[in-house]
Amino acid sequence: IFMERFYPDSHHIEVQVFGNGLGDAIHFGERECSIQRRHQKVVEECPSPFVTKHPDLREKLCSAAIRLAESIKYGSAGTIEYLVDDKTGDFFFLEMNTRLQVEHGITELCYNVDFVELMLRQADAQLRGEGGLSALVLRSLQPSDPNGFAIEARVYAENPARDYAPSPGTLQIVEWKESAYTRIDTWVHTGTVVSSNYDPLLAKVMYHGQSRYGAIQGMHETLSQSRICGPPTNLDFLAAILADSKFEDGDTLTKFLTEFHYAPSAIDVISGGAYTTIQDYPGRPTMGRGFPHAGPMDPLAFRIANLLVGNSPYMEGLEITLNGPELLFLGPAMIAVCGAPMEIKLDGNPCNMWERLYVKAGQRLQIGRTTGGGCRSYLAIHGGLPSVAEWFGSKATSPGVGVGGYQGRALTAGDLLATTKQTWDDQELKLSIPERLIPKYPDHWDLMTMAGPYDEGYLLEEDIKM
Repeated sequence: IFMERFYPDSHHIEVQVFGNGLGDAIHFGERECSIQRRHQKVVEECPSPFVTKHPDLREKLCSAAIRLAESIKYGSAGTIEYLVDDKTGDFFFLEMNTRLQVEHGITELCYNVDFVELMLRQADAQLRGEGGLSALVLRSLQPSDPNGFAIEARVYAENPARDYAPSPGTLQIVEWKESAYTRIDTWVHTGTVVSSNYDPLLAKVMYHGQSRYGAIQGMHETLSQSRICGPPTNLDFLAAILADSKFEDGDTLTKFLTEFHYAPSAIDVISGGAYTTIQDYPGRPTMGRGFPHAGPMDPLAFRIANLLVGNSPYMEGLEITLNGPELLFLGPAMIAVCGAPMEIKLDGNPCNMWERLYVKAGQRLQIGRTTGGGCRSYLAIHGGLPSVAEWFGSKATSPGVGVGGYQGRALTAGDLLATTKQTWDDQELKLSIPERLIPKYPDHWDLMTMAGPYDEGYLLEEDIKM
């Protein structure tokens, strides 16, 4: 039987070491890596806020790490990881990572060191037959205290509504909020296709400040003002962590995310319906060059829906054809459905079209089949769909050529549509279109046609009459 002591309140803290392979090693302080999901680090800090509150602990952690590295004559960069008890400060060895880790950048920011350069210098010394950097050179690199505070957040293409499942797709817009205090290590740019075959890590976003409070504020601003359009990402989730009071207080235990409540402002597409696309008005009427006009087929109903929820009449919304989607609202929203008559239910209860509706977080909107003339209706959401990218001045979808809207296609199950953050009172203003002003959608249509460039000699008289 193998037994371990259980520490319900603990920290995951690691020490960055560097050895010369000759029995000498130095350290570059510690990092706090306690905020994890499924044992995968999400947010890291240098130095550890827990160690900062217990300054004697840094010496103990780092001395133990150096003794271990020197005892095995470790060469190059490595990380020694500990479990640290929040109550007593007792610490226990977890593992040693014999490589450069994802989060090494925040240590570089706080200690003004380049670990890749140092690793190459170590390799050069080994190739020269010296075994590694001399003890004298290595000792001269030993820093004292960290300069300021740095935070790293790992940005993933993942869907928070689906237990953070990877979300492959095309990144239609990638815009980072950068400053003199940020460092963003990334491989993606606008147009990058995120494959389902690999880890969905998009970037490591780092911020260095002179105080921890300054680093938190700067990182929150960086995450909040960066923009990635395409498949869902965890940018908003990371910003919510930075704004949490427990994080601000440095109360970052390994169970932090277990107790952390995140409620995104978004719509989880349970089913996409027959053919549901994102459109705006007027689409791309002057685009040409083989690209369709796009935009709503029924611009009147589309614009009325937007006006009912307080939007500009040009704001993007959903165009629903024949049979509508089922949508789970993860946050509250104000909506309106206008157009051809369709079955509308909110949590199974029938709702009216052509009026403002208030949806609470957790409610499901079901838009069924058309029940009369016409085949298209429109769902407008207050604030629109901010995570949808513009393409040549419009968010309208042209599925035939795969551009605009959500990944250039109709919606399908598993898609996530970010919305603006909204709060509504049950007594909010009721607003609807009077019955006499609602357009009629007849079952019978008389279509007027005019001759085109191929009428003469191409269409027979009986064809035209038909």
